[in-house]
Amino acid sequence: MKSTAIRMHAFKVLCIAVKHHGHAFGAQTSIIQNLSYFEHLSEPMAEFLHILAEQYDYAQLTEEVLRELSNKEFNSNDAKGPKSVSMFITKISELAPRLVIKQMTLLAKLLDSESYTLRCAIIEVCGNLIAMLSKQEGEERSETHKGQINAFFDVLEERLLDINPYCRCRAIQVYVKLCDLETKFPKRRQTAAELAARSLEDKSSNVRRNAIKLLEKLVSTHPFGILHGGQLSFKEWDARLHAVDAELNALKPPPGTPGLVEKPEATVDESLLDEATQLAGSPQKQPVPMTNEQKQAAMEAAMAEAATSEAMTKLQLTRRYYVEALRFIEVLHTASPTVSQLLSSKNKSEVIEAMDFFVIIDAYKVETA
Repeated sequence: MKSTAIRMHAFKVLCIAVKHHGHAFGAQTSIIQNLSYFEHLSEPMAEFLHILAEQYDYAQLTEEVLRELSNKEFNSNDAKGPKSVSMFITKISELAPRLVIKQMTLLAKLLDSESYTLRCAIIEVCGNLIAMLSKQEGEERSETHKGQINAFFDVLEERLLDINPYCRCRAIQVYVKLCDLETKFPKRRQTAAELAARSLEDKSSNVRRNAIKLLEKLVSTHPFGILHGGQLSFKEWDARLHAVDAELNALKPPPGTPGLVEKPEATVDESLLDEATQLAGSPQKQPVPMTNEQKQAAMEAAMAEAATSEAMTKLQLTRRYYVEALRFIEVLHTASPTVSQLLSSKNKSEVIEAMDFFVIIDAYKVETA
């Protein structure tokens, strides 16, 4: 397997045998055995199935193998099997996420597995599938995709409380990777920040260190840099929010002004009536047509109204953006005291991570730094 030339030729022979000579079932048995008994074969097997699906258009074998693995019972004292299967599942979800997503309902069973390595693998798979779905632009991003992305995020969120610290770490590491995606998932980012702040109190120092890392990553990739540069000073954002609130209040017409609203509607009604009377062909004369000045006034009123409502919508969106930024900054404020306690941790890597955290939030002008 180490020599690429030999590996590729072997794969080619096998692909032809599977595709044209009915070798699929034999191959399936061999793959499952290779995964159970040889640690070095987990990634090559994934590579083989990927080539078979991509170049030979034969995805059935991958589906069958995943189906069989998801029903496999592992012996509790067998460490090798789950580890190798985990590496295989992770690798295949990197290479061929579209094949894996079809089998996700079955693979999700592995989240209930005793073996933490298998749970880690599924956590990683969820991350790979979110990445794949978020990269599909245009017409493909349908409601089902949103649903799937949400389901995978739900898994990641609940696994931050997995009983095994390795699984909790893996979930956090997956989040760190997802921060680099083009799509920002603002709601999920906020939740991730809150959960990372909670994980700072985890009893495992490894989880705490990774939680600090995730907070740093969330800060350095935060989506609030569009309007006012990327600083995260609470005072400044709060002042902006107050300014927007003031603008919004100024735009709302004070109660008791004879409404801008009614005039344009009245003109609409009259013209509708005109049509109705004309259609009926009744001899009755329609109401006196409006003079040009009245029409002009009505048009101006309608335009002012439209401009106001557009400005309102714009300001409301800006306000929501400010509120989200402030909520994120508040999480950093609540997390800071905990991280500063971790500066006196007995674990060296954790202390260094905590120092990094304060360096980063200081660069972003977070007041607690």
